Amino acid sequence: LIPDVLSKTPPFIDQVREDSVAQRAGMQTNDLILLLNDQRADSRKSLEKMLATINRADSFYVLVQRGQELIRIHVRP
Repeated sequence: LIPDVLSKTPPFIDQVREDSVAQRAGMQTNDLILLLNDQRADSRKSLEKMLATINRADSFYVLVQRGQELIRIHVRP
């Protein structure tokens, strides 16, 4: 994720590590994260807080914008 430049900098993926959970789920560089389990992710900080509440063994959904397309991604540990 890119750092928060402003308090409401949207969570934007600048890099996906090879063989990571994110890569296996289908996330890509330049994806803009909009929702995490149907909750709006306003910033990197808010996304990190939401992720901290999810058990590492649980799966979750992320809605990303990729170009002009909205894609729902199921992330599994």
